[in-house]
Amino acid sequence: MAASPSSAIAVLGGVAALGAMAACSLVVSTDGLSGDAANAAESGGETVPDGGSNDEGIVDGGSSSGSVDPSSATSCADILRANPSAESGAFTIGARTLHCEMSLAGGGWTRAIDLDAARDGCPSAWRFDAEPGGCRRATNQVDGVVFDAPLSSFTEVLLSAVGRQRASPDAFHSDDLDRAYMDGVSVTTTIDGKRAHVFSFAVGLTEDATIEPENHCPCDKGARTPASFVGANFLCDTAVTTGYPEEVWQTTKDLWAQDARGADCTKAVAPGPRLSTVKLPSASAGPLEVRLMADQPRSNEDVALKRLVVYVR
Repeated sequence: MAASPSSAIAVLGGVAALGAMAACSLVVSTDGLSGDAANAAESGGETVPDGGSNDEGIVDGGSSSGSVDPSSATSCADILRANPSAESGAFTIGARTLHCEMSLAGGGWTRAIDLDAARDGCPSAWRFDAEPGGCRRATNQVDGVVFDAPLSSFTEVLLSAVGRQRASPDAFHSDDLDRAYMDGVSVTTTIDGKRAHVFSFAVGLTEDATIEPENHCPCDKGARTPASFVGANFLCDTAVTTGYPEEVWQTTKDLWAQDARGADCTKAVAPGPRLSTVKLPSASAGPLEVRLMADQPRSNEDVALKRLVVYVR
């Protein structure tokens, strides 16, 4: 179970650890997502093509830099409205430098999270594991990291992730948002003082229809349905095609890419991480919380987060 908000805060190396959670500020870099996947993102979960160097399928797009008067713009959406030809890149807004994505899903997105475990390492609440090349749980519970939101208010989220599977995760299995309701990566925010679901990157057991169908991804026959708070805002994937998973890291396949399926049960045509858009029920002022979760010990099942990119608008 995630630590309560009353947990003591310890500051470790500039990262504030909140029990099993850690608070992180916005990570800013200049590698963006290109406009090639704009139409795909509009459809809520198509593939982001890889045009880049070492970002595990999240593409590098063209960028531009600019200075915007803080009195006239407070977000990337404001910049795009003022200049519809603005390109993706780093902009100075007020006292901050923020990365704006101007091509995908209508543009005007402000980057909130840019996590690359191989490049950045892992926040203090997680542990880097070289075998899967990503961040995994530090405990046998739910380990979360809190990221500051770059905007004072947002209603939409655009995100993609890359992960790896260990042993035998069993997709969705609970209707309690505050606990390990699935095995995978949960992204939430705060609305009206309460934790609110944004998106679930779930991991199923196997594609083998003869083995424990209830523990498969939701599109498989006999699988459990995600909790009502998840709705259609999820992707589920497994790295195991036949048989029961061995208790090892599945290192030959990245999760939540071409083969991942959401509520419509379709797979992507092109390879690379799938990009999804979420419309929140009402505005959030943040923060964004990313939780690695599973209902069994790490030796039995686990997930490693290699890459996570989140934009808000």
